[in-house]
Amino acid sequence: MCRFRTRSLTPFILFETIEKEGGSRGPEWLSSHPNPGNREERIAQEAKLLGVSSARRNQSAEFSQVRASLQRMPPARTMAEIASNNTKPNSGSGSRYPDNARVGGVVEPPSNRYRTLQSGPFRMYVPDNWREFGDNASVTFAPAGAFGNQEGQSVFTHGAIVGIVEVSASDLQTASDQYISGILQGNNYLASEGRYQQTRLGGRNALTRRLSGTSRVTNQSEIVDVYTTMLNNRQLFYVVQVAPANERRQYTTAFNDMLQSLRFLN
Repeated sequence: MCRFRTRSLTPFILFETIEKEGGSRGPEWLSSHPNPGNREERIAQEAKLLGVSSARRNQSAEFSQVRASLQRMPPARTMAEIASNNTKPNSGSGSRYPDNARVGGVVEPPSNRYRTLQSGPFRMYVPDNWREFGDNASVTFAPAGAFGNQEGQSVFTHGAIVGIVEVSASDLQTASDQYISGILQGNNYLASEGRYQQTRLGGRNALTRRLSGTSRVTNQSEIVDVYTTMLNNRQLFYVVQVAPANERRQYTTAFNDMLQSLRFLN
């Protein structure tokens, strides 16, 4: 639980407002705490003894920073949006996909029409026939038939995942090593191909590295391209693009358009 110290808030403004709106008696839900007649004066005296300032303009730097951070956060999803996605939070062992989602069947190629995704500090284009599944750290995009739940795990075989992860390193290559190491540990059928290649993401210096292996879901050769760049405060931004090797060419345009459209908003 986070605790925010708000010394700059006027302590008796709530009661002043209530009295103005509801008369001197106050609303019924405050009847167990009747006004003795000098409530505002008494609260002001206590506030002075505690060192609480009543001037809103004298906000502390800490409060201003907290407020600015909250204003930068994306709006919470409405209940209607949650219901339409029919997703569960990704707890690490649970699923982020609908309970009845299954991998298999014909997977439709990426559409050549795009929609704009804006999430947290970035914006990019994604094919409009890809479903979107998000949690607090990442968003997965995948077409129907390419995502599902197997043995309590969320898996996808075509598409991309975009997100931000906290890292202990401050340089890009070491941070990328840490992230890719986690991918390899969780997907031990994959192995790295060659070395990092330098590239650009959203106008920032970035690295890319290819992983490959035989997928245990499709039993086909799979190609995974990982793109990484550093954000502030030791945060690593990543894009992971996944497709079977024999279908990779169909995804080249969509994958490239996603990367070229990426813009950071901060």
